[in-house]
Amino acid sequence: MNIKKRSGLRAFAGIAVVSGLVLSACGNDDGGGDTAATTAPAATTATTSAPAGTQAPETTAPAPEDVDTEASITIAVSTEPSTLDGQVANDRNARVVTGNLFEALIKRDREAQLTPGLATSWTTVDESTWEFTLRDGVVYHDGSPFTAESAAYSINRMVAEDFETQRGSYIDGILSAEVAG
Repeated sequence: MNIKKRSGLRAFAGIAVVSGLVLSACGNDDGGGDTAATTAPAATTATTSAPAGTQAPETTAPAPEDVDTEASITIAVSTEPSTLDGQVANDRNARVVTGNLFEALIKRDREAQLTPGLATSWTTVDESTWEFTLRDGVVYHDGSPFTAESAAYSINRMVAEDFETQRGSYIDGILSAEVAG
């Protein structure tokens, strides 16, 4: 997949941000990849500190009976997310939730270095084009495959003139995405 950009580092930074907004609910169909399976505990124990000479109570909160802890996740936020569309909003509560729903083409590590995500590699084709090689075996939540077409569609949706987003400053250097070959 090729992404056409204006020029300069800011445009590449925009590509990095937009690539983070490409996919919803993707995973590797072989169970591998860099996502770890998480199982919620049946009960959570919290210990609090108490002043000297007193004993802090130990509390245990059992998991609700009707929740399948093997197949659910609970995310606590202070208010409702404004949207579940990761390409639209840039508010904290939406990011907390969509950060658990979307996977990026590329991402940043703890040292702010770009690292592979859904793209296993990327190269500069010319002054205004970057080419991404996509990871194999990725599927959407419904089992349909992640393809270069779906990645290009997501990027083109966001850079379309009539698309309203709070992330406009992140994408102003991107012109379009197209499938190579």
